[in-house]
Formats: sequence, structure tokens, C-alpha cells
Amino acid sequence: MMDVDGVQGRAIAGPPRYNAAPAGAVKAAAVVRDGATVGYLYLGVDDDDSAGLVATRAGDFQPEGSGYWLTRLRDLKQRGVPASAAIEGLLGVEGPAPAGRVSPTLEEYPSKADLERFVNPESTSSSRRVRTASPSRDEIDAALSGKAPMTPPIRDQVAQLDDALARKPTPEAIVVTLTDRGDERFSPGQSIRESGYLTARLLPVDRTVPGARSVVRLRVPPGIPALFQPPRQQGDSGILLLARGIEWVVDDVIDLPGQKAVVGHVIEVSPTR
Repeated sequence: MMDVDGVQGRAIAGPPRYNAAPAGAVKAAAVVRDGATVGYLYLGVDDDDSAGLVATRAGDFQPEGSGYWLTRLRDLKQRGVPASAAIEGLLGVEGPAPAGRVSPTLEEYPSKADLERFVNPESTSSSRRVRTASPSRDEIDAALSGKAPMTPPIRDQVAQLDDALARKPTPEAIVVTLTDRGDERFSPGQSIRESGYLTARLLPVDRTVPGARSVVRLRVPPGIPALFQPPRQQGDSGILLLARGIEWVVDDVIDLPGQKAVVGHVIEVSPTR
């Protein structure tokens, strides 16, 4: 097995990702987590620059588990590692718990479409059925705040999000950053209850956030339902989606040049809808 972490990358021009649409046959290695296959890493047999991941749509492998392997592939592409070497170097590699372990062997499929049909047999016939779009985040937040009706599709989406967040609560106390509070007014001692989900960034506490009118540094205790979303590209911060119904208290408000810095802490989670 080739050690991809030891491959010396070379500077290359072109897209930062491998081609995800190979023509012709593919070779694929199963990604197994807790005894179940949750996806396949693949490479194009006749396409030197094709590699990617086909993930199962069932369960909670996406986005955290699948995101880990996609980030590994993106990093290898940026280092100039050929697609075949990237996939072969990941054979037998074990990722963090949500990501699982890659099988040490490759199997061949006639095409990527055949691989997708094998991984998600219940989804590939969707072209014969009318599919409704999933509710957007804005629609979900509006329903949770009472500004819009709680429709059955939104209720189903909320239940799925609640279940995904409950599986991975925060393991320890952390500090997250909220940067989308606009012109909201804050004062020390103020209690704030969030009706919807909170999207927080995982940033160092001393890192500035250019362009944000207000920045909230929120202390989150262990045990809060949360879902980690890895950075989309190197240098970005990770995202933590926090449970709906969080109540937090403002500890301090600091006026900085062009920006208001707010410090607070979570006291409880109590969703009502």
C-alpha cells in the first residue's frame, strides 16, 4: 500500500478536485463503519484524474463522515498526487469514528452510475418519480419561530436534524463564534432564546472576523446536541450546527472599532415546536 502522506506533491494548475464523473469503468473500495458499508471511494480505470466518493444516503454518514474523506481527497489533489495513487494510498486507512475505515481491496464496476445504483438502490429510480425539494434552512427557521406554518415536510426535516444532532453531542466545553447577528442589541445579563438552529464557526478566540458588525463568543457546555461540518477548503473554519431551542446569557459586551464583541454562555436547550 502506498503512503500518500509521504508523497511529495508538485505545483500544478487546474481544478482543486479530482474529476468526479469518470467515463467508463471504476474501481472502488468500501468505506466501513461499525460493521456497515457507508460508501465507496472510487477511481476511474481509464481516466487518470478521476476519483471521488459515493456515499450512502441513509444514516448519518453525511456530512461529517463523508466530509472527512472528501477533504483528504481534496488535499491530495492540491498536492499533485495522481488520482490512482490517492485512492490506493487510502486503502486500509482508518479515519475518525464518524468516517470509518477504507477496505484494503478494490472492486471493479462497469461505471460510476452502476456503483451509485449499488450503493443507493432505493434512490436511483427517482427519475421515474416526482420528487419534492427539501425545505430550506430559512423555511425551517421561519416555521420554528412561528412566522410560517409547520408543514409535514418541515416537520420531517426537523425530526431528521434533531436525530442527527442528538447522536453527536459536544464531548466537552468549547467556545464557538456566531457572526450573523446583524444589528441586534445586547446587554450584560440579557437572556436570549434561539427558536431555530444555531450555525457557529470554530475559530480561535483571538481571531478577528473582518466584516462582521457583531461577533458572539459563546461558551457551550458538554452534552449539547451538535453536528460538525468540516471545512470546505484548507484554511476555512469548521462549522458546528447547534440544537434548536438554545438559551444563552450575555456575560459582557465590548465595543471595538467597527465591531461589537459579545461574550456569553449557554444555560439550557428547550425546543418548543
